[in-house]
Amino acid sequence: MKKILVGLIILAFSSYLYADGGEIRPATKAEKVFTRAVIETISGAVPESFAGFDRRDATEPYEPEDMGVGIEKWPLNVGFYGSWVNDELELEANEKMQQIADTVTGDISTSPKMQTLMKKKDEIAAKMEQAAKKNDLDAIGRLAQELEAVAKEINKGYAPAVNATPSEDYYKVHAGIQVNALTDEYSESLVKEISPVKGYKTFYYHDTEEGENKRTDRVIIFMGDWSSSIDNGAYIFKLNKKNLPHTTVQSYVITVEGKKEYTQKLIASLNWEKLKSILK
Repeated sequence: MKKILVGLIILAFSSYLYADGGEIRPATKAEKVFTRAVIETISGAVPESFAGFDRRDATEPYEPEDMGVGIEKWPLNVGFYGSWVNDELELEANEKMQQIADTVTGDISTSPKMQTLMKKKDEIAAKMEQAAKKNDLDAIGRLAQELEAVAKEINKGYAPAVNATPSEDYYKVHAGIQVNALTDEYSESLVKEISPVKGYKTFYYHDTEEGENKRTDRVIIFMGDWSSSIDNGAYIFKLNKKNLPHTTVQSYVITVEGKKEYTQKLIASLNWEKLKSILK
């Protein structure tokens, strides 16, 4: 989850950093001061702790050395990331995972059905090895399909253990705050608008995909002068940019990721007045 949020922040930031063809220049004093001040403000607005969760891995204030040529054409983008961990819940999750590894997973592995599937997998793999030695591409293709089908059955057999294993959001909450984003977009099937937070347009994101690629539920809050519309099944957000110096905070996109009960508590713990104090 952390990688997802950090990746989004880096992706958004890079589009501004290298504004004109990838050329860079030294950051100005104003850009350095702005970046540090924004991160310091956000760091002071998010809680050190809440409801048994303690802050970890938060972005530290810094001053950029370089900026993209032409960066001043747009509001300067700054990203903040932080995570909060509940140590007691993490310990509980680890104990539960160990219990599953010791019991449920073992029971599945020794079941007659699973042993039959594993034997079949080994037999197909051996046949593929022989086909490869003969360079029999047709046989390799056919056996690969058989192996894929068996692998799906094996994964299905382990599904109860996988589903019972606590995910990271059992004990951890993440937050990403993107400053001066200009646009954003989400599939209409994945988000729904919910009651505004502090008067700001707010959405709840729920991934319908199952399995290890399923993204964690999250709340997304748009602070600033945003316009939104629905086009081709997607929510489109656009900042109504003001004619102000690029070292001015014109918007925040706040994303809080984790279990609903925890994200709500983190959002309630934010110092909204501090965030608004630098929003123009």
